[in-house]
Amino acid sequence: MSDTYPADAQVVYNQVDDEFLIMWIEDYEGMPTAHFKVLDSDGTEIIADTRISTSAYEEHDEVTAAHDKVTNTYLMAWEYYDFELYQEGIGGVLFDGDRSFTSLPLDSSKESHDPKVIYNSSSGEFVVTYVAVDDKKPQVVYVTVDSDGTITTPETGVTYSTYGQKDPVISHNSRVEDDYVLWIEDTNPNSIVGQYKTTSGSAVTLATSEEESGGDPSAFMDLINMRLFWIEK
Repeated sequence: MSDTYPADAQVVYNQVDDEFLIMWIEDYEGMPTAHFKVLDSDGTEIIADTRISTSAYEEHDEVTAAHDKVTNTYLMAWEYYDFELYQEGIGGVLFDGDRSFTSLPLDSSKESHDPKVIYNSSSGEFVVTYVAVDDKKPQVVYVTVDSDGTITTPETGVTYSTYGQKDPVISHNSRVEDDYVLWIEDTNPNSIVGQYKTTSGSAVTLATSEEESGGDPSAFMDLINMRLFWIEK
C-alpha cells in the first residue's frame, strides 16, 4: 500500500461519449479506497469524485479500468481486503452509459493481487488478469466478463510455473484475436515472461533483469509492432 494519497491513478478514454474516466486510491477515514471521476474532453467535471465501495471495512489497492465502446460500458476493478469478513480478492464494478452500477466479485476465495483489465474487441468481453496465491505459489490467472456482468470464463491459469509470478500486463492483439500476457517470473535474476492467453505456444522468456537479486523489471507492450518496453529498478 502507498503511504501517500492520492495514488495509483489510471485513466481510460471513452470515445462514445468523448470523456475520460479516472480512477485512483484515496485515503478515506484512514482507509485506502478506490475512487473515480469522469471528465469531459475539455476537462469539465461530469461526475465528481466518487468512492466506489461504501464499506467501512474494506481497504483497496491497484485500481484498473477499461471501456467497451460497443455497449458503452466501463469495467473498473481493484484489489481489496475486508477486515470484517477477513476476506480478500479482486472486486469489480460495471458502469454503463446510463450511469448505473453492477457489482462483480471477480475473486473472493484467496489472496489476490495486481489486477489488470482490458477489453477484447474480438470476443466482445472484458479480460481481467491478476495474481492468485494458491498453495503459497503466486500464479497469473484471468477471468472473462461480458458487458452484462456474466463471468464467461472462470478463473484460469495462463501457464503454471514452479517459480512465483507477479505484476501481470495484458494487451489485446486483434490480428490474431488473442491477448498477450506478460509477467515477472520470480527467478534469480528475475525475468519478463510472455505468452498468448489461449492460442498455441508456450511461455517465452523475453528479458532478464541485470540485477543478480531483487531486480523487478516493469513492462508494457506495443502489440501492433510487437515491441516490448520495460523499466529496470
